[in-house]
Amino acid sequence: MTEVEKAAQAHKERLETLETQIKGATTPEQVDVMKNELVGLIEANKSLTEGQNETLADLQEQFNVLKDRANTPAKKASLDAILKENADAIKSSFEQKKDHNFTVNKALTLSTAVTNNTDSYRDDMLSPLASRKLAIYDLFKKVRIGKNNAGSISYRDWDTATTVRGAAMVAEGAAFPESTVKWEQFSINIKKIGDSIPYTAEFAYDLARFADELRGFLNTNVKLVEDTQLRSGDGTGTNIFGLVTLAPAYVPVASGISDASRYDLIVKVAEDITKGLGNKFRADYALMNLTEINKMRLKKDANENYIMPPFVDRNGNVVAGITVIEDNGFANNTMIIGDSRYGTIYEDEEGYTVTTGMVNNQFLEDEETLKARKRMCFLIKESEKVGHRKVTDIAAALATLATA
Repeated sequence: MTEVEKAAQAHKERLETLETQIKGATTPEQVDVMKNELVGLIEANKSLTEGQNETLADLQEQFNVLKDRANTPAKKASLDAILKENADAIKSSFEQKKDHNFTVNKALTLSTAVTNNTDSYRDDMLSPLASRKLAIYDLFKKVRIGKNNAGSISYRDWDTATTVRGAAMVAEGAAFPESTVKWEQFSINIKKIGDSIPYTAEFAYDLARFADELRGFLNTNVKLVEDTQLRSGDGTGTNIFGLVTLAPAYVPVASGISDASRYDLIVKVAEDITKGLGNKFRADYALMNLTEINKMRLKKDANENYIMPPFVDRNGNVVAGITVIEDNGFANNTMIIGDSRYGTIYEDEEGYTVTTGMVNNQFLEDEETLKARKRMCFLIKESEKVGHRKVTDIAAALATLATA
């Protein structure tokens, strides 16, 4: 590329930039500065090829008009209009297509120009770790107990095995029948759930945001064990008694129910609880996992229409007055139905606690241990266990209900 070509190219590029700047000018001072530069460009171009002199003369004439209009009150609007009207003529004065053929090589800078670049948008939100939904704890009433309880709950209950209702019709002069009533004292022990996690002083200081998550992590861990124990604890060793252990099993009977569904099963289990004992018990909950709930909701008839009995609410969450509660701790093909008024969770008045301490050589090693614990037990009195029923095989129960 010749020096003339280089100069023409540079002037062309600067003129295009200047054109954009003039359009954005907002004050007379800015316009004056750019007009002076434009004049300089025109003067400099007079020394270029003769083929451009005529175009440069036209440009000078156009610029004289621009100067006159720029001094009117509507300066910015006039400049914009003039530049738009004469844009092609101004640019063509520097085009070298007819007289010169040349290309401009440009070094392209890419987004990868910075080596080992660590810039990025950081999402500093710490999401909680997923766990199953906890349902049983909220279902039953809670009682906080104070100190000096020897770690146990004592209670008196009916001895149903030896209690007899003897009332009967009595003839004149005949002896009255006798009833037999006995009570018995029982006790259950409070059990402890715990978890811990050690950490260094550097972790607590340098990663304080993460250290703050440890309490919530341990809290959830303890609650998950609590939920499991309330559901299926067998009462042995360090385990508490859970609902599955305490509730009697439902024994289905042939009922001649055509194409029996889980809706039907809930009604029949509630009947088993209430019939003969309805002055005290009234089933109000049904616990099952989501798979079993969806089998109930998605049942269709022979024409592929969803089946929704008249005793079920629109969402299928309440069946004959019994609230269906999702609890994915239950195994498939099982459920429990009962009266939630009869069941009590006893727990220390301090509830869930978190403390820090040092064990073994942690003081010398600049470490600490975060410890979480909770003491509790679950009680359904002997005479009130019949207010609950567990179904250990839903499919088998439905088959029996459908039998005439």
